[in-house]
Amino acid sequence: MRWHLLAIAVLVPLSFLPILSNDWVSWDDPEAIVDNEALRSPGLLGWAMTTDRMSHFQPLSWLVWAGVDRAFGAGPAAFHALSLLVHTVNALLVYLLIARLASSGLAGLLGALLYAVHPLRVEPVAWASAFPYLLATTFVLLATLAYLRSRVGLASVAYGASLLARPVALAFPLALLVLDVYPLRRARSPRLLVEKAPLLLLSVAGLALEATRRPFLGFDRFAVGARLTLVAESVLAHASRLLWPLRLTPLDPLPIDPALIARAARSPRHRDEGLMASRAEMAAGMDGMASHARAEVFGDRYWQRWVRSYPEIARSFYPDRVD
Repeated sequence: MRWHLLAIAVLVPLSFLPILSNDWVSWDDPEAIVDNEALRSPGLLGWAMTTDRMSHFQPLSWLVWAGVDRAFGAGPAAFHALSLLVHTVNALLVYLLIARLASSGLAGLLGALLYAVHPLRVEPVAWASAFPYLLATTFVLLATLAYLRSRVGLASVAYGASLLARPVALAFPLALLVLDVYPLRRARSPRLLVEKAPLLLLSVAGLALEATRRPFLGFDRFAVGARLTLVAESVLAHASRLLWPLRLTPLDPLPIDPALIARAARSPRHRDEGLMASRAEMAAGMDGMASHARAEVFGDRYWQRWVRSYPEIARSFYPDRVD
């Protein structure tokens, strides 16, 4: 086991070593870190717990970022190193988890390396703004390992920390129920549900806190059918990328009929509020992918950031809305 852990601790950082020389990117990094004066100001804890910046509830991630900024400055190298360190820790935890479930150190090694160097890991590791996903994953893995040792209280604490990093593992209690059935094969009883009550309450709280940070588009703008389409597409897209990780891109157009965007853009209410911006058009402007692009509904904050990041592209598509 020691050699397995050593191999992971060496191979994973080597695989991602080039990210240490990466600069910031204009997508989220300025708003989240570079130009975020709250990370360097008094009252950080209160701000982290209440802000809706980036439309996410992630106080623990804000605090970690602030610590790095105050210790090493606002240069990108320290933040990329942080992401790489946490990703390496996650790979080690994945090893421990798989080795425990499969009772095989070799299975743990292969599974951890596949997880760590899979192309889908590039975005959260190489993109500084995606660090909250890595931190949330760390605590979810710790919570799972604690649960396997029948320490539900400790698992609840770790799960709570994951939600404070960013509430991305809201289905964690359900995942534990699946583990109970297979591979743990625990006897089915009401106790399995009762012991997960604290985790379920934490999940509901995380969902509520995240919802208060996100702008909600009413059903008059984004109908039930479109929402269900996005859910189905998201599940299938992630499964396909897991099995066949080719032609990956940070631009992720969603399957909404572009005609919907055209109709909404003609609405004075939508035009005045700046609610419509198209990832597909941005992709077309940058990479010439208009032939198979789709559109997405964004809030005003996203529109403004999009304009700042890609002024020439925005001006070419919306000359009447860009100064």
